[in-house]
Amino acid sequence: MSSNLIFFTKKQSNKLLYSEHLKNKDFQWLYDLLEKDNHLTTARIPASKLTMLSEMHDTLLNKSMDEWIQHKSPNGQHIEDRGEDEGKWMHCSLCNKKNRYIYYIKNTVNSVTLNVGSDCITEFGSLAAGAQSGKRMLQNNALRARNLQKLLTVIPGARKRISDWSKFVSDLAIIPPFTVTKEYDELGNDAELLYEKILNNNKNDDYIRNLQLLFNSADSLQTDILEYINKNKHRKFILTKEQAHWIRTNQTEHYTQILELVRKSEYGLISLQSAKLIRDPHFLNTFMIVYNTKIMQLNDDIWHKQELARNKYISSGNVQFENEFPEITDTTNGTFTYKFRSLTNIVFKISSTKFISLLGFIVFNSTINHNNSILRLIMDSSIPDVQSSEAMFYQIQLIFDGKIIFNEFQPAFQYVDFAFLVKSSLDTSGVKHYTHIYKRYNSNDFISKMSTVIFRKNKDALKKYLDAECLNTYSESEYNSAREFDRDLDIARRNTFTS
Repeated sequence: MSSNLIFFTKKQSNKLLYSEHLKNKDFQWLYDLLEKDNHLTTARIPASKLTMLSEMHDTLLNKSMDEWIQHKSPNGQHIEDRGEDEGKWMHCSLCNKKNRYIYYIKNTVNSVTLNVGSDCITEFGSLAAGAQSGKRMLQNNALRARNLQKLLTVIPGARKRISDWSKFVSDLAIIPPFTVTKEYDELGNDAELLYEKILNNNKNDDYIRNLQLLFNSADSLQTDILEYINKNKHRKFILTKEQAHWIRTNQTEHYTQILELVRKSEYGLISLQSAKLIRDPHFLNTFMIVYNTKIMQLNDDIWHKQELARNKYISSGNVQFENEFPEITDTTNGTFTYKFRSLTNIVFKISSTKFISLLGFIVFNSTINHNNSILRLIMDSSIPDVQSSEAMFYQIQLIFDGKIIFNEFQPAFQYVDFAFLVKSSLDTSGVKHYTHIYKRYNSNDFISKMSTVIFRKNKDALKKYLDAECLNTYSESEYNSAREFDRDLDIARRNTFTS
């Protein structure tokens, strides 16, 4: 298909824009395109939608046509002759050309009134007796227009009610499960079929009566649905209309999947499966509160043992530190910041998706195999600030009872230094002196590989790493010289950035 091909003429574009059919959620994107360019070419249409739109081309025009009925002009005429004086001719609402003969039509859904020229009235089929159209289409459109007039006389607002059928559900305060709206949705399909039968048949009195009965049933179902909504709208982890809107706006790629998972659940609740996908701030804040409340009880035993180990009543080797659940301290932009009581002054950051995937079972009471979930959580997390990194390195000092001392962390140069006690001695005055060697390690590698080991207080694994992964070893004098050199290098680096 040529990219220069006009997909909708100016007349067709304006007809669609003045109609209501394009304003539903499935065609809002097309409405936005037509508003910008009413000479819409195939090149302006997204490639992923072009085939579907090509198949829907005639259907869209016919659907928009069905919304219109004849309407009287200010002079009480359906068709107005403006006379031979071109100065008195009126601009057509579709093509903007001046016309002597003006047809007046009204949209039954949005009440928009148009004045349409004798050439453009053909865009509305049967609404103009003189419109040039295929005989079969003209007869069919004429029949549909007459029957629509008849239907609206018997059941005012019938067309708008059918077009707005799904709007009732989408406007509810919370997202209901499919089971609650299933019967109402099915009635909507039946109403659409009845509506088409009414428009396409001369003998349609029974269809009109059946449609009225169907509307009565729908009224009753709406009452039941609203009662359900009022009863359940305060449930925890219900998905509200506002949350659904946030997800649709900010998580377009997951919106359909999340909505389907929620609507398939028993009460329309967010489950572990859907929670992993949701980044809505209100939901994440609620999750944080519920999660933190639940871990208080779950951590009671491990916190007690940690306290005993801290006060030397038991060996830290008898404490399974990896059984401690972390506390979430903040949620921002789809991430959680969390900490452990056993790792003082250290915070971790991870996406809410990963956190909920690993520990969401606590909130949603899911029975899953969560062995090593906390260790995997730490491995997938980042340490977001220098203070937390330094606190992590300081843990080495605690684990080795001061025999290994955290000395310096240089994030700009990605290294960390520790002082290792070699010996201690007393001088003649009785003053104790300590001799150290200094070892340097890659700080990024250290945190990446040793965070879980430090968390578990695994002294043997730490010693093995410290022995094997050292970048440099210094005596006291060598280390002081190296630090002096590094300070000069850092000053030069800073001056380069600020000059």
